[in-house]
Amino acid sequence: MQKIVYFDEESAIDYIVLKDGGKKVTETITKLTGNLDGKLSAELGDILDTDSQHKVMSFIKKAIFNSNFGVGGEADGKLNRAHTTTLSNTVLTDYIKKAKRDKKVKILNNITIDVYPNSMAYYKLYTPYMELINGAKNYQGIDLTILDKVLTNVKGYTEVVSKAKNNMLVLRFNNTTFKGNYKLSDILKMNLDIYAVKVGNIDKNKLDLNNEIKMIEDEITADKILGNKEENKNKINVYDVILAGVADE
Repeated sequence: MQKIVYFDEESAIDYIVLKDGGKKVTETITKLTGNLDGKLSAELGDILDTDSQHKVMSFIKKAIFNSNFGVGGEADGKLNRAHTTTLSNTVLTDYIKKAKRDKKVKILNNITIDVYPNSMAYYKLYTPYMELINGAKNYQGIDLTILDKVLTNVKGYTEVVSKAKNNMLVLRFNNTTFKGNYKLSDILKMNLDIYAVKVGNIDKNKLDLNNEIKMIEDEITADKILGNKEENKNKINVYDVILAGVADE
């Protein structure tokens, strides 16, 4: 993997907590706190006695980690950034190591993704441009300029499709966890390495936006009465993507 374009860190942390009981996360925070102790001791050692140092350090650490307090806003910002960076690096490396050993994590190498015709993801490629079109604010009584916001509010993730060994599957991306300001339109052009976990399946016809937004009566058929499973022939597996990056050439 050459470059990370998407990382659902919250899901990765949940995964590590389940596997390790949160040990790595705890160790990271402890390590940062230890560094902070040393820094504060060096700063206060010349002006305060030992007992006073402990009281001051206790107050500063509590304020920094619990209430966004900082000296002129500077110390808080630096420490928070250090904490976030250290934690992110630990989560990423730990997740990759554990995922590679876990048969339940599906690893797809050097794949491309696409949008299903007439799906929500298909329309999201174009809705950001609606404001540039004359008459889009009142097209047959509909304000097309707010479509992107509406589609984003309807779902917190974007469903795309890919093929693995000639079998179609659905990959779901959390809309808020793309890295480097990447968007769906960007990663459609990439060859990707992907780590994902199966969350269920879906009838591929339901990827069509028309079938998502309208109520369709479930017609009674002879197959359903007899218990035949022919209606499952269109079922395809759905995976939540945890990590995606540009594939090695």
